[in-house]
Amino acid sequence: MTTNTLFELIKKLPKAELHLHLEGAVTPSLLEKLEEEHSSGETSKISTVEYGESFSISDRQSLEDARKRILQNLRKPKEYLLPLEEIIRGMKEHNIVYSEVFFSPVHRWRLGLEAEKVLELLLERSSQAEKEEGRSIRWILTCSKSHGPDIARKTVDLAIRYREKGIVAVGLDASGSPDSGFDPEEYARIFAWAKVQGLFIHVHSGESDSPEDVVVALEKLGANRIGHGIQAARDPQLMQYLKDRTTGLDICLSGNALTGAWKHTPSHPFSLLWKRGVPVSLCTDSPGIFGCSLSGEMEIAVNRFKLATPDLKKLCLKSVSLSFLPYKEKMSLMQKFSDQISEIFTALK
Repeated sequence: MTTNTLFELIKKLPKAELHLHLEGAVTPSLLEKLEEEHSSGETSKISTVEYGESFSISDRQSLEDARKRILQNLRKPKEYLLPLEEIIRGMKEHNIVYSEVFFSPVHRWRLGLEAEKVLELLLERSSQAEKEEGRSIRWILTCSKSHGPDIARKTVDLAIRYREKGIVAVGLDASGSPDSGFDPEEYARIFAWAKVQGLFIHVHSGESDSPEDVVVALEKLGANRIGHGIQAARDPQLMQYLKDRTTGLDICLSGNALTGAWKHTPSHPFSLLWKRGVPVSLCTDSPGIFGCSLSGEMEIAVNRFKLATPDLKKLCLKSVSLSFLPYKEKMSLMQKFSDQISEIFTALK
């Protein structure tokens, strides 16, 4: 199968994406428009390089710089709808039927602004997309360990208020330096309360730190799914734990390569995790910043890790099974995916 034929096949497959930052959907051209609208002449634009439509990302710091610049230019509540439109456009182009998107209300609060208006607009637009186009978006409200437990508590409270309108989980970015003074015990009760209220827990961990950080996310914070988590491949017992408990890892291949967490090589942890049966899903993380797509991530997996065509079906179904959808909705969507993928593969014969 040629590269073009493989990519077009993957684009046709129904897909779900579980790890996608709202601000990460902002493209260089969209940022340029926002900057022009807000321009006072004191800032220079982020440069773009070889990836064409992506930012110049070479390490973790350049990613954080790009995100900071983007968030500085998302000022009015309605401007947050712009990256959401990019997400919806990408869902149409790559036949993504279901997405879970991260929104961090703390960025509004730190400016002394309300986050509720932004959240209501996002929920209204995603509900409209589901009614009109049959593409579902659910939301995960996130914060970082650098923001402290008070912000985490405030984030959980906001998620509880809107949990009947499309919020499925709360999240914590627990990655970064172990010397940050982070005490997971301070967050344990906060997230336990979120679970009592019917919310799932998502934790960013184990991209470039250590397997022990993934263990902390699971045992101390009660994570139902791990964002990244590729360092788990260094610990056979942890891999078995994840497999036995069907706890998924969101793996973002292009993001790993661009930030230096791991390069696009056959030795990437995805290969071992996949072979060991650890539940994994492929995601873009920040498609506007990284200049990637979910179809492209799946194509990389096939080419780099020698996956067979039937593995594409496994990948598509696994993403749905690891989602935070209610059980009946999950099973129904998996059946639809299975039927559609079988039809597509049959047509190839």
